[in-house]
Amino acid sequence: MECQICHQAPATEKIVYEWQAHYDTRDTLLQNAALIALIMALGHLLHYETESIEFRTDHWFCKSCWHHLLWRQTGAKIVTNACIVMLVIASIVLVSTADVLCYFVRTAATHGEILSAEKVALIRLAVCIVALMGTRVFRAFGFPKALMGLGKSPFSYVSRSRE
Repeated sequence: MECQICHQAPATEKIVYEWQAHYDTRDTLLQNAALIALIMALGHLLHYETESIEFRTDHWFCKSCWHHLLWRQTGAKIVTNACIVMLVIASIVLVSTADVLCYFVRTAATHGEILSAEKVALIRLAVCIVALMGTRVFRAFGFPKALMGLGKSPFSYVSRSRE
């Protein structure tokens, strides 16, 4: 058996990926459509019901490609988690900066104070956008091109195990 990435070396490492997708059936779609106004009004008190599909795929890699893939996925996971933390922090700062900006506009703040608050708000907005895009890094860079077709929406990667 040959490696699924380089197609040259003999494959010695088997990795099993688990995938999952959530979707609406006709029944759940009608039920959820009827409850959407209540869900929006009450927040998370109501349960949004979907069906799910799960499946596993087995892949064989040579030792070199397996190590490269392991480092690639680890790096992508670190970047994704860092972007999530950065997104939370930047969102909090963005909201507080918007509050300060509103306060400055209502009071007799100087033009320089308003300008500096606007700059901070715009920088934080840009950081939020970059961090939001960074949370998609794992899907884009965590898998080799040979496996990219599996990770497309609505399917999402759940876990990896070595067998």
